[in-house]
Amino acid sequence: WYCDTTGLTAPQKKCPKGYYCKSGEETGTDRECPVGQLCPEGVSNPTYCPDGKMTYETGQFECQDCNEGFYCQTGRKSQTACGAGYFCPAGAGPATSSEDIPKRTACPKG
Repeated sequence: WYCDTTGLTAPQKKCPKGYYCKSGEETGTDRECPVGQLCPEGVSNPTYCPDGKMTYETGQFECQDCNEGFYCQTGRKSQTACGAGYFCPAGAGPATSSEDIPKRTACPKG
């Protein structure tokens, strides 16, 4: 929440999508959500995208699938190129990801 006028008896405005608001904020647009994180409406802290997802610009409120040929890991600010000997479908997370998502996978024998 933020309070942009004087004399309020209660907060009246939620922090908008793409931004986060700390206690005592006077506007809802001072803290833009950083790359790699999402900020839905009314949050006080950004949230990292899960494995296999990413935000590619600041001010985002939804995560997108990681691009083909790359994998995305929670807590990272950029996607990682899938190295030689591996393949990465769209939405891939690291090989150690425990979620039910596509993973960075070693090319099979043959």
